[in-house]
Amino acid sequence: MEIESKYHISNFIPDDPSTRRFNGPESITGGDTLVIEGMRGEHYDELSLSIHPGSTTVVIGDYYQARTEIIHDIADAARSGDNKNVSMPRGTTIEYVTPAITEVDDPTMTLRDYFLQARSIAGYEQAMAELWATGDPSDIDEAGRMQQKFEDAGGWTADNDIEQIIAGLRIRSNDHDTVDLDTPVGEMSSGQVSKAIIGRALYSQAGVIIMDDPSVHLDVHSKDWLAGYVADSKKAMIVSTSDMRFAEDVGTRVVEVLDTGLVLNIGAGVETYSAERKRLIDGWIEEAERLKEDIDKKRVHIRDFLGPAAEKTDNMAQVLRREKTNLARMEEEYEAMPGRKLIDARNKRVKQRTFAAGRRSGDIVETVENLVIMYDNEEGETTTIEVPHLDVRRGDKLAIVGPNGSGKSTLLKAIAGRTDDMMIDGMAKQGASVTMEMYSPYTTLPNANYPLRVLLGESASDPMGILQYWGFDKQDHYDATPEDLVHLDEIARAQFALIMARRPNLLILDEPTSYLTPKYQQRLADAVRSYDGTLLVVSHDPYFLQELDLTGVVNMPGAGRTDF
Repeated sequence: MEIESKYHISNFIPDDPSTRRFNGPESITGGDTLVIEGMRGEHYDELSLSIHPGSTTVVIGDYYQARTEIIHDIADAARSGDNKNVSMPRGTTIEYVTPAITEVDDPTMTLRDYFLQARSIAGYEQAMAELWATGDPSDIDEAGRMQQKFEDAGGWTADNDIEQIIAGLRIRSNDHDTVDLDTPVGEMSSGQVSKAIIGRALYSQAGVIIMDDPSVHLDVHSKDWLAGYVADSKKAMIVSTSDMRFAEDVGTRVVEVLDTGLVLNIGAGVETYSAERKRLIDGWIEEAERLKEDIDKKRVHIRDFLGPAAEKTDNMAQVLRREKTNLARMEEEYEAMPGRKLIDARNKRVKQRTFAAGRRSGDIVETVENLVIMYDNEEGETTTIEVPHLDVRRGDKLAIVGPNGSGKSTLLKAIAGRTDDMMIDGMAKQGASVTMEMYSPYTTLPNANYPLRVLLGESASDPMGILQYWGFDKQDHYDATPEDLVHLDEIARAQFALIMARRPNLLILDEPTSYLTPKYQQRLADAVRSYDGTLLVVSHDPYFLQELDLTGVVNMPGAGRTDF
């Protein structure tokens, strides 16, 4: 959707040179590591794909069952070695990581041995020691070969390499955590084990690493480290993810599964991806519409002309039979077209929903005076943010903008009263009759055993309609509790559904598009644009901000305000 803007998009492009984008295909080198041809599943249509060393294919889409099935099918087919749809060079090995795996086969194994097992280093070391110990000259050559394998597998630097991965994934949860290389895996928490499973796959010598939603188990710092590791890796990677920010960081190729089961296979940067996605979908729809128009014309021709004429002559009866056969062939062709599915989905459009203020707030929604915020950053250093003055008035729609680390999200947290991890001096005061709701990628759903429809029904007159708008349109969705939702995109959409049901008059959004696919990013923008309350938003996505009909920006650091 094109929105005419009264300000230029450059207002919202961060001046941080590390703006997140899909990596371009120039990073791909070498021949194919994995080739997939004509693979189909229960939840997705045909997939053909070539995976190269040094590339990362991200599988995205709202249809998480299809995402997971694709990843599982590729892993199963590659490991079995006898699937006609998947081929890879002899000797290529794979590692498969899924959220369903939270335990290891031998919990008595130390963390060091668990990692070393992925490269057979312990086996080489033991064999080498045994051969040298015999003192038999005939074993010297074999011992030398074992030593060479040990060195090639990184045996001499193993502890250091493993420690780097442990630190990057933050398997040690804090400075007081006693987990080390000699800790039995069975003594670690489930979250630590999940991180160790990811780390072991990265440490392995597998040519292909396949991961299903790896960021589900990771905090923001671990996820950022993993994104950097994957982006720099020379291995071939296939990653299914519900985290669009993570996908942008690591992906060299995009595979998107649509709700219809159609698979879009796009190798492109983020701008080209969006344009190519639109080109493919529009092309499929136009092709199907042309054929449907021909079918409709032929039906009318048969009904109004050939049918009556066939009753008069044998020749026309023969023509009628031939045209009916042609019509049946055209109808069969239409049913198989991807555009037909897209047209059907388009015709089942969900009713537009919007965020709405349940009651009117006072004229002044938030007042900030001489605010000083101090908190420890990820390096353990104390960071200070100063906001001399900021007034937020009823009806304001403000984007908080500025470079990374300037305090945008921290200011939102202070305004929302989420100050447990910071020290505050000065004033951040809400005005009269303010009802506030905040979305953040780190906000959790209510810890409740009630279905989502019941939780929404406490505040909304039409909970089912809101759930449908956010993609919870199947019976199992209606009965799902917050604990049933494990994928990040599902959790984010459920949070937006709850906020919409509660009808706040102050809406605070911190990186709201991080876990949303393009379809739901658009739905969020549509719902926020017509919001009749007060909005404060931080987003790394300037295109999303451009669609919100903002009234101004607050520039960080300093919180200088510019109204449009």
